[in-house]
Amino acid sequence: SEVLLQLGWHHPDRVALLTKTLFDRVTDGEGVEVVREGCISVFTMLYLRSDHSLAREILFELTKHPDLFFHENRYLLLHLKGTIDLGIATRTLSPLQEAVRQRARNIIQQLLQSLRLILLAPKISEQAVHSDAEKKHAQNALQLTDTLALHICAASGAIDDQHNRPLEERKRFLAELSWLLNALTEFGHPSVAHHLVKTLEMLIPADPAGVFLRIGKVVQTSQTSGYQYESLAVDLIVRIVERYLAEFRGVLRENEQCRTTLIELLDNFV
Repeated sequence: SEVLLQLGWHHPDRVALLTKTLFDRVTDGEGVEVVREGCISVFTMLYLRSDHSLAREILFELTKHPDLFFHENRYLLLHLKGTIDLGIATRTLSPLQEAVRQRARNIIQQLLQSLRLILLAPKISEQAVHSDAEKKHAQNALQLTDTLALHICAASGAIDDQHNRPLEERKRFLAELSWLLNALTEFGHPSVAHHLVKTLEMLIPADPAGVFLRIGKVVQTSQTSGYQYESLAVDLIVRIVERYLAEFRGVLRENEQCRTTLIELLDNFV
């Protein structure tokens, strides 16, 4: 794949066709995952860099079926990881970087739409899943959703505990990635919810009232799946509530919605 990546800069059409041939031919057997991951890296590079039509067609087709192409979509998310916070620290983007960020957003939105159909559609509710194949597809979709939530958590600096991140960067992160936070909130799975709450904790100084309401929404959405019973969740929410009582008491005093959210959080976790 390294050779194809290098050649792709100079001969994108030929490399795309060659990679597609390889991708279509290698579907099972020893070493298949390594080969297909390499192909995904080439397709992703061609799509992000120049919106190559064949690479775009292949990647978007894969994202329409994340339950069937789990490993391929996992590789895709891995290669898109660096685009999540592209430009957040530098403030300005070149035209190419702006195009890359928009293309990455487009394909993530397509994947989220497919994951939503699998996990949130009424016919694929937990009670309706019977066959082993359906369960496996749902598990694959959920794992991809969790991976995406983990990537945004890492991009925020929450995993590395980067609490010294400049305030302006946090504000830009919240403004640029609200669409992704909102989309992931819908899924309501405990692990996804925990990654989101950790991310939001990092963003509290950027918008104390708005972030607190978002945290309440995440908890509310994940309540039916039992997030409030997770020990890590309890520790995290208690820490956040204590922080608001100590540092942002005025937000709770002056904002009725925040006071209601505080009561709901205490009801759920105490």
